[in-house]
Amino acid sequence: LITFNIVRLKREGDSPWTQSISTVRLFPLLQKKLDELLKESGFTDLRYYGIMNETAFDPAGSENLVAVARKI
Repeated sequence: LITFNIVRLKREGDSPWTQSISTVRLFPLLQKKLDELLKESGFTDLRYYGIMNETAFDPAGSENLVAVARKI
């Protein structure tokens, strides 16, 4: 598991800064394993992108793996 801690800093006008912290634990999956799990769960029309604007996923260079699938 990977734990991400996200700190949000906010300031309105001249007021003091406020902060909030969110923590999320993620289980990273490689494309091959995610593809297998989605298919086993009945998903079809699987497409993978490197970012949200539908740029093709490149295992060697993409920082993200965005999966789009359909289940009827």
